[in-house]
Amino acid sequence: MRHVTANTARAQLDGLLSGVIREADTVSIATDEGAAILISADKWNEIQLYL
Repeated sequence: MRHVTANTARAQLDGLLSGVIREADTVSIATDEGAAILISADKWNEIQLYL
């Protein structure tokens, strides 16, 4: 899993999205308030099968 700050995510959003979609990468985006995870729709749909 790749870890980036929110500022880096904003600056590199196109590249992050490409990596998440094409390479099934997962990205943790951190702020002072916490973090969020960016995953592909395919991976999200797969997770939904187990919830």
